[in-house]
Amino acid sequence: MEPPTPRREILALVERYPGLHVRELARQADASEALTLYHLEHLLAAELVEAVDDGNYRRFYPAKGGAPSDADRTVMATLRRRVPLQIAVFLLEKTSASHQDLTNQLGLAKSTVSYHLSALEREGFLRRDVKTDAFHLEDPRTVARLLTRWEPPRDAVSRFSELWERFYGRRKPRS
Repeated sequence: MEPPTPRREILALVERYPGLHVRELARQADASEALTLYHLEHLLAAELVEAVDDGNYRRFYPAKGGAPSDADRTVMATLRRRVPLQIAVFLLEKTSASHQDLTNQLGLAKSTVSYHLSALEREGFLRRDVKTDAFHLEDPRTVARLLTRWEPPRDAVSRFSELWERFYGRRKPRS
């Protein structure tokens, strides 16, 4: 039996953006959190989605076909957060960056960057080179593969593209 329309929309969002939590799914569906959770509970009961608690959020993934592997879900959960996504994409482009580079280029407060760098380092997502005091992605290939396969939600991309434009808009074209 085919799920009702709002439920299908939420299932489609989980399939398109695996790893989102209830609040973000509700935002993407333009629905209340309560209604989104109601439909997610039915999708869980029908075994169409899976829920994984990452310690901070309960994240939802498609139960069948095309879902990220268990090993990739930790990285996906990180890439579903706005600031870690910005840091990851910046480091994919630049390979490494200092705290100051990230603060200046991403337009974030020093304390925000410090908090996220520390958390990402503890999670094993980033590593810091003590000699150069620069941060690197621990597994850039996995990050690139996951971002290529499962894009961030539209509004996260638009916020990031504004940042990207600010960064690249100031540079002179290469000759």
